[in-house]
Amino acid sequence: MSDMSDVVIGEGVVISGEISNAQTVVINGSADVTISAEQVIVGANGQMKGKVSAQLVEVEGTLEGMIDSTTLCVRSTGSATGTISYQDVEIEIGGRILGELRNVADTPPARKKKKAAAAENEEG
Repeated sequence: MSDMSDVVIGEGVVISGEISNAQTVVINGSADVTISAEQVIVGANGQMKGKVSAQLVEVEGTLEGMIDSTTLCVRSTGSATGTISYQDVEIEIGGRILGELRNVADTPPARKKKKAAAAENEEG
C-alpha cells in the first residue's frame, strides 16, 4: 500500500503552505505553496505561485515560480512562468511559457549518461 495520497484544492479555495509526499495534487483554486508530488495539475481556473517538484506538471491555468519536472505539459489555456527545469515539454497551441527554461535532459551529466548508455548498447 502506498503512503501517498491525493490532494484537491477546490475552486474558490485559497491555500498557502507546503504539500509533500503526495501522489497527485490538483489545484482548482488559488495556492501559494511549495509542492513535492508525483503529479501536479493546475486546473483551468487554478492559480499557483511557489515551487513545484513533480514527475508530471500539467498546467491548464496559471503557474508562476520554480518548476522542476520530468514532464511539463502546458495546455492551450495554460500559462507557466518562472524558472523552469524539465526533461520533456509539451505546449499546446495557445499555451504560454515564459522565463528561464532549462532542459535538464540536455545538461552535460545527462549527455554523458546517454553516451555511456549508447556505447553500452553497441557493445552488447
